[in-house]
Amino acid sequence: MSSGDSRSLRASYEAYKLSTNCFLGWMVAQYKSARPGDDNPRPITFTSDIVKVAKVLHESNTVVPLSVIGALHHAIEKRQEVGNIYKHSGAEDPSHDHFVKRLQETSRILKPLMEASKRLPNSEIPGIDAVTLNQFAALALEGEEHNDDGDVSPILPSTSKVTAAPHRRSAKGKVVVRQQHCKVEVFLEDDDMCRVFEVSFLLYQAALMRDQLMQFWTEAAKRTLPIPVAAWLTSTVFLLGNQLVGEYFPSISEEMHEYCVKVLKFLVAQPEIDSEIDGLFNFRRFCDFYDFIQSWKRNRDHFAQRGDLLKAEHDKVLIRRDPDTPHVQTTPDGKYDEEHMLGALEVLQNSCEYWNEKRPVERLEVHEKAFLVRAGSSEPLLFYLTDFHDCVDVPPPEEEQSDSMDPPDHTASTDVPYLAPLAGLILGLDLLITTFDIFRWPNGESNEDLDARDTALDLATQMRNAVDSSSKVVRASLDSVSYTALLEKMDEFHGALDAYATEDCTQFYYRAPWTAGGHMGEMLFQAQHMGRYMVGCCTGGGLCIVPATLHLYNALRRSDFNLAEIPIMEEVCNLFKVNVFQGDLPDRNFLSIYRRIVYGGPLNKTKSAIEWKSNKSIVPPLSSIFCDQHAVNHKTGPVFLARINGQSAPTTKAEEEKIVKKSASQPQPLTTVIHMAKETVLAEFNGPVPVARINYFAIFDLCVKVLENFGKIIDESDLKDAVKFIPPVELHAIRGMSMVDSVLDIIVDNSKTYRKRKKLSELKWLVHASKAFEVVDRDATLSQFLWNV
Repeated sequence: MSSGDSRSLRASYEAYKLSTNCFLGWMVAQYKSARPGDDNPRPITFTSDIVKVAKVLHESNTVVPLSVIGALHHAIEKRQEVGNIYKHSGAEDPSHDHFVKRLQETSRILKPLMEASKRLPNSEIPGIDAVTLNQFAALALEGEEHNDDGDVSPILPSTSKVTAAPHRRSAKGKVVVRQQHCKVEVFLEDDDMCRVFEVSFLLYQAALMRDQLMQFWTEAAKRTLPIPVAAWLTSTVFLLGNQLVGEYFPSISEEMHEYCVKVLKFLVAQPEIDSEIDGLFNFRRFCDFYDFIQSWKRNRDHFAQRGDLLKAEHDKVLIRRDPDTPHVQTTPDGKYDEEHMLGALEVLQNSCEYWNEKRPVERLEVHEKAFLVRAGSSEPLLFYLTDFHDCVDVPPPEEEQSDSMDPPDHTASTDVPYLAPLAGLILGLDLLITTFDIFRWPNGESNEDLDARDTALDLATQMRNAVDSSSKVVRASLDSVSYTALLEKMDEFHGALDAYATEDCTQFYYRAPWTAGGHMGEMLFQAQHMGRYMVGCCTGGGLCIVPATLHLYNALRRSDFNLAEIPIMEEVCNLFKVNVFQGDLPDRNFLSIYRRIVYGGPLNKTKSAIEWKSNKSIVPPLSSIFCDQHAVNHKTGPVFLARINGQSAPTTKAEEEKIVKKSASQPQPLTTVIHMAKETVLAEFNGPVPVARINYFAIFDLCVKVLENFGKIIDESDLKDAVKFIPPVELHAIRGMSMVDSVLDIIVDNSKTYRKRKKLSELKWLVHASKAFEVVDRDATLSQFLWNV
């Protein structure tokens, strides 16, 4: 069967199904009227039931509209087309003729009943139109419940679905109300064919994204893509994959597995199709991982007796071949890919032991976050692992344990008395193990020197040291009494990082780059959330240290005082240009801009005193899709779609609906969406504004040092008594921060005329303020203020 035949087959089948749903919906509604005592909510479940219902309608002399007969004839025509395509491709099946004969028999029964309807104004048989043909949709499903969680991703592809008829007006102008969101579909035995196509579509789409992820992890192994970015993209693909499966099937994988076996048989007989979509590879892979899980359930007590499945030899789980070599999966002699099987078994065994215990990263995940509630784990696969272990029944204690492990077996899995695993667990284990495989063996070259777990531990150590340094600065240079709550949060964050960095976790699951990268994402998220407050970039109000320092430097640099450029200060100003300066580094009106951006208005200031305690920064935070998506557990939607397309995030329901409609009318391949997401997130790590990597704590420490030096310089000068503080302030950093407003006031006041501007460089206040920056290392670079990931 050629690709053209495949497309024609799907189009003909969808047209057949649309027509079938139309006339079956009408038949069900009329049957309920003819047989009110029949409580069966679905009187048609097999093609033979269609004939039975048609005979009941014939006995009751039910008048049949022309539109229903038209739909029935169209269904017969399209069903014959489907059979002819199969016959042409050499895949003929007697069931095709059987279905057509059933429909033809139904037509012979119903056609005599349409005589009375010939006098209706609409005498033409309508074409296949979802609105015209489906006018009995509401009646067909009357009383059925419809669950709609409202969480429909606008980026997921979907097959054609029959829509219900819209509201119509009668001749008297009254609105005829119909049931909302009803789906008119009767699942018949011939719909197995449609399910086969849907399974093919699902796993083909998943395989395309999986192949894309393999390329990402190859880049991560070569250090051209940060590990947290690769893990973030993997989590996004994993979520999309689960949403995609949920569009068609229940979350339980048993049904998916059943149809995979059917598709395998079909593709074995149709090698031309398989060669185009590599179908056998995808389906065997799903079935294999399904059986790996079932194998663990049969042998779990045996594993428990042995402890860790592979003990310290975790690397033996990894593939020892060139990852570019096609994956054989099941060899002719029935042997499975042993490394992948052992990897799946070890993950299940390890997780069985620690899933109910406190995980190393858990203290970070539950860390208190002001103005934000984030539910979920940094390990997307964890939910499926815990659900799996919750659902597995304890085997009878009398059962003797075998000394050898049962190999996976396609047929044996159906006899296991346990609940089938969630489809997400199968997809997740596949991603976890194959990404580990490609990360350790990029392009067939061993990469044992790069360990994602070690990289995560290094990041935890970096952050722990940075938080420790900043907490000491707060205690020594700021009013520690006023910042008790902040210090408590910093201490807890430090403790969580220390616990993670010192935890001895060598299990395969924790060393997997997807897991370790997810932990790094959690650390970056937490550090950014706390760091935003530290540098005053927080919607709830934050410290003014950093904004004050940056505005002071910018005013001295870009006014006629003409402070010599300090490279690192220039870089930090540009880093926060979007929020601290609202897009442009000003060269005039320094005071009003500073007050408006940082404080939202003028300070509580008199001619002789500054009420410093009332000052709180309201600078908005820098936008980060990496952290924002992590905060919502990688849920995709209109906001995500807008961000990766370079648009502003929607703020109203109407804007969200507009994005969804545009996405539906101009669908993008999932691989395109993932590529756009990659480019967007990568810019936050390696772009001009690497917002996801900003070490806010180091920048905070630098600015405290500058303002503290400023306060000391003024205290040692004859300007010490030039300004008073209410209440009195002895801490130099606080005094320096509060005096920034006065310095900007002096610059603005002495920039009104040419003569005054020429004397700016001689003013004592400005000279002392410029000396405050002497503590800044002129050779420092921005890389010293970014997390090394």
